[in-house]
Amino acid sequence: MKTNLKILCLTALLMLGGQALYGFMSDGLYYNISSSSSGEYVIVTSPSSGKYKGDIIIPSTVTYSGKTYPVRSIGISAFSGCTELTSVSIPSSVLYISQHVFSGCTGLTSIYVPNSVVSIGYMAFNKVKNVVYNGSATNDKPWGALTINGVFDGDFIYADAEKTQLSVYIGNGGDVVIPEGVTDIGYYAFNGANKLTTLTIPSSVTNIGNRVFEGCTGHLIVNCNIGSVSASSNGWFYNSKFNHIEIGNDVTTIGDYAFSDNSNISSLTIGNNVKTIGIYAFTSTPVKTVWLPNTPPSYYARAKGKINYVSNANYSELGEVQIYSYLSSMFEVDGIKYVLISPSERACDAIDIGTIGEDSILIINKQVAYRGITLSVKKINPYFAYNEKEIKYLTISDGIMSMPDYAFYGCSSIQSINLGSSLTSLGIYAFSECNSLKQIKIPDNVSEIGKYAFSGCKKMEKANLGNGVTTIGTYIFQNCSTMNSIVISSNLQTIPRYAFTGCSSLKSICIPQSVSLINDYAFSGCTNLTNLIIENRTSTLTLGNNGTSPLFVDCQFDSVYIGGKISYNTSPDYSYSPFYSNTFLRKVVIADKETEIYDNEFYGCTNLTSVSIGDGVKSIGKYAFSGCSSLESFVFGSGMKSIGQEAFSDCSALTSLYSEAATPPTCGTQALEDINKWECTLYVPSENIVQYQTANQWQDFFFVDANPYTSEPITQLSITDGDALVIPTSTNYATVNYSRTFSSADKWQAFYVPFSIPVETLAENGLEVAELNNIHMYDTDEDGEFDKTTLEFLYLKRGATEPNYPYLIKSASAGDVTLTMTDVEVKATEETEIECSTTRAVFKIRGTYAGISGAVMYANNYYAMGGGTLVRMANADSGLKPQRWYLSVENKDGSPAESLAATMRISIDGIEIEEDVTAISEVNAIGQKQDEVYMLDGRKLNGTAALKSGLYVKNHKKLFVR
Repeated sequence: MKTNLKILCLTALLMLGGQALYGFMSDGLYYNISSSSSGEYVIVTSPSSGKYKGDIIIPSTVTYSGKTYPVRSIGISAFSGCTELTSVSIPSSVLYISQHVFSGCTGLTSIYVPNSVVSIGYMAFNKVKNVVYNGSATNDKPWGALTINGVFDGDFIYADAEKTQLSVYIGNGGDVVIPEGVTDIGYYAFNGANKLTTLTIPSSVTNIGNRVFEGCTGHLIVNCNIGSVSASSNGWFYNSKFNHIEIGNDVTTIGDYAFSDNSNISSLTIGNNVKTIGIYAFTSTPVKTVWLPNTPPSYYARAKGKINYVSNANYSELGEVQIYSYLSSMFEVDGIKYVLISPSERACDAIDIGTIGEDSILIINKQVAYRGITLSVKKINPYFAYNEKEIKYLTISDGIMSMPDYAFYGCSSIQSINLGSSLTSLGIYAFSECNSLKQIKIPDNVSEIGKYAFSGCKKMEKANLGNGVTTIGTYIFQNCSTMNSIVISSNLQTIPRYAFTGCSSLKSICIPQSVSLINDYAFSGCTNLTNLIIENRTSTLTLGNNGTSPLFVDCQFDSVYIGGKISYNTSPDYSYSPFYSNTFLRKVVIADKETEIYDNEFYGCTNLTSVSIGDGVKSIGKYAFSGCSSLESFVFGSGMKSIGQEAFSDCSALTSLYSEAATPPTCGTQALEDINKWECTLYVPSENIVQYQTANQWQDFFFVDANPYTSEPITQLSITDGDALVIPTSTNYATVNYSRTFSSADKWQAFYVPFSIPVETLAENGLEVAELNNIHMYDTDEDGEFDKTTLEFLYLKRGATEPNYPYLIKSASAGDVTLTMTDVEVKATEETEIECSTTRAVFKIRGTYAGISGAVMYANNYYAMGGGTLVRMANADSGLKPQRWYLSVENKDGSPAESLAATMRISIDGIEIEEDVTAISEVNAIGQKQDEVYMLDGRKLNGTAALKSGLYVKNHKKLFVR
């Protein structure tokens, strides 16, 4: 070990000067008064606010309150970080220059230090060039901090002309290699270098000062022996943040406490010549340790990781161990470290992260090349990229079957994730704390997602759990505080405890019929959840609680739809009901499948204004709606038999009570007592008015009228696929039936189902819904939002103000299907014409023709997608008609355009649609970007997929032609 300068302590020197008494300002400089045995003097200090700038002249004396003081010292960090400081004049009265005084003064081009100075603090002139000093000051720390008269070379400052003593690193990060020949690295030399990608220390280094790497991040490669440090000292790795530490093959010894202060080690590689590991060398357990020595080093357990990769069974003192016989052949490709499984299998595993490229992209492929041989990637190992900060864009290719535990935990820079379709499971904490991730789509082959998988992803806005997911773990989306949209798998069985706890931006949730249990605390902290939909179901849904509070106590519900039977613990110890005293709830709709409203179910919902209960409900329990003081309208169905004690107590605002029951339900004590029967109108079946006027408690209503919902049906409309349909005017229908025959291979047909048909109705008929489809609309005012103008029939529930957008059916089982809607208003739409210079595109409505999923008419012929190709279906004069709306391309006089060979360009709201004969015959898609091209049947093209269609839309968000 070298000692280059005598170590003195500046604080000891300053003790000779006593303690500061108070401060003052004179001529723009700030001072503290101090004293010593030789009398009082002043110390130049930093300003009370702001920074010094410009040209500074420090006087030799200063007068304050009539007394003159000598200027003897420049205090700690007095001018530190003053980047606009251009010059400083130091008088010969100054004896002491404290630590960090001019550190970071990058505007100083030179500075003269008088020979009177006897002590200079460490880092006093950090990054200041051309410091002139010919005195004999004693540095208060070893040589490494003294950059006076230092040698500047590239990213380094050296303390000697031979460049063996590295004093300060002044570079901007990236891959940094300390030159071979450097023997000493000074105190604080790399302090705060937080943009390092890799840092390599050569084998020539024999001495490293304290706190050299404080605040450093990235990948550290050590090729020199690391000696011991005192347990009480701030060692060379004090407060460093290196993710990856690689001990090279030149290293034989790792000393006591060597890396004890580095608390951020996600992976540690021990070189194959390390013989001994000192006590507390790694006080913070590495996440994973790769052991290259065949013979374990002495005291090797001191460096064990949570998971350990070894080449043999000799490492018996470690915890979780995975043996790879060919570990010494570990290799790196595109930022991923792989280990061979066996030569005969020609397979490998991905075990660790290497050096990520500047593009921050990480792609894990199912195959990788090793020395010219293609290997298959069998799996990704646990903790693979734990806490890796360099990855921004992640792709898991097809062929990877599982995502292990903690695989990308803490990867806080990841912005997007593309998961391959081969994945079947995601492990616990797989993407937890990925704080830059905004959305995730789980492939349909994934069946299980572990607990905490996406917890703490604070910027995640959208999540879609593929329909293959049957199981999710607890806390899966815990504290995803910006998530506003979640699509739950249609095959999910249970929503576990704390699944969405802390998702404070979530506004709406739809519970599929497959879910049989929502467990305790599932929605705790969901303070913006306003819309709950429990899909229509035949099985019972069990609801948990929030300890002694209701399950939805934190949810500010506006509306709740209950599509089937629910059950829960009705004990007062669990606050009676999941909806108990939810003072935000305004609207409740309960479908026919429910049979009972429990006691106290909606007790104290003081803002509830509207309730509608289906025909299957037979009873309303005691106090069920007690305290609902804002309730105005209440509807119950034909199956109602009884209403419990004080069910409507304090419901004095009720103005409309609708009953579809032929027989007046029996009423418990004071069931209807608090309803103002002089103001509230009772609506009942017309043929049963007399019965209500004589029944107990019902007879007290002053206004009794016929229920409009039980009057004669208006009309019925049946739509059969393949028939032409013309609706000249808007009409109301009691029911609308839509019939179609499906084959098992019937996929991606442009079969639209009105949104008013519940999703579960589709599922019951063997239809799989791909997604809600609103791409048939376009943006006429160019505000970036879809206009509420549809290019096909608008199906609306009577009285609705928004159109019911259709579903796109992804697949269907064989058989005849009739989908029935009730209480529907069908609105007719008009032809839409869009003018161009020589031709026009007219959206026209036709009937349907089975097998034609969507069509374009050109040159008097219909073309539709068939097997991925645009196929000529028929001449327009043949009578065969495409489904609903199609785009007719014609001359302005209405005559057909002459031929497919003619190139046509139509501009619709600035969007170009092109049709070209070459586009039909060629395989490659035409368009600005492949990912913006959609086929006519709704499938999106990815990569280099073919589009054998002459019609495409460059910006599908504004217009999609069917």
